[in-house]
Amino acid sequence: MNDERDVIESGTIIVTNNRVEAVGASGEVEVPLGAQIVDAKGKTIIPGIIDAHAHGRYGEGEIIVENNWNTLAHLALGVTTQHNPSSSAKLAFASAEYANTGQILSTRIFSTGEIVYGAKSLSFAPVDSGYTPTLVVTYGGLTSEDYYYQQYNVWEHPILANFVPPSVLRPRSVRRVMAPESEFRDDDAAAVAKTLMDNGVTVNIGAHGQREGLASHWEMWSFVRGGMSPMQALSAATINPA
Repeated sequence: MNDERDVIESGTIIVTNNRVEAVGASGEVEVPLGAQIVDAKGKTIIPGIIDAHAHGRYGEGEIIVENNWNTLAHLALGVTTQHNPSSSAKLAFASAEYANTGQILSTRIFSTGEIVYGAKSLSFAPVDSGYTPTLVVTYGGLTSEDYYYQQYNVWEHPILANFVPPSVLRPRSVRRVMAPESEFRDDDAAAVAKTLMDNGVTVNIGAHGQREGLASHWEMWSFVRGGMSPMQALSAATINPA
């Protein structure tokens, strides 16, 4: 994604050893001799989604799950990286190492480990900060998660239904809240995020570990409901948290 946030209508992507090496308009990117060609005509390719506030399910007790339906669902829905701002260190860090060494199929996992509430540091390092409103669990009214349960039969989603156990997927999505539009606050919170973005604040998505992978898309959709352009919302899910 370049500084101009251009959309390439017909493009070529070169991937070498599982790394993107070049991206550009077709005819402007040289394809290496002997390269395997995948024809994605008619498809849309976006950068991997980075969830900046993602509480994950990494294991049971002290056991890391080898086939984790939660992270697999995230991957299948385009989420390639998750940052967990409050988690079990022994599960999150171990899962991250397993993923980094290819021992489990997973998103890239970053975490702070456990949060010690009320603790104060003797020194503080200057950092670039951003705003992650987590619209799926926003305050002041009904959330974006509630909104999209009302709009769609989420329990029928083919990717989620393939990975997420029915006992986990169905309770919230089938027995859903139904309410007038005025009761939902995700678009109001998103409008505040748009104002902050317009004033130079970096805004990120944060799906909070809600509906596995799909909630990251809900974050983008709600940013657009709040006034962002689709490209601004996509940036909040990709280059901004990166």
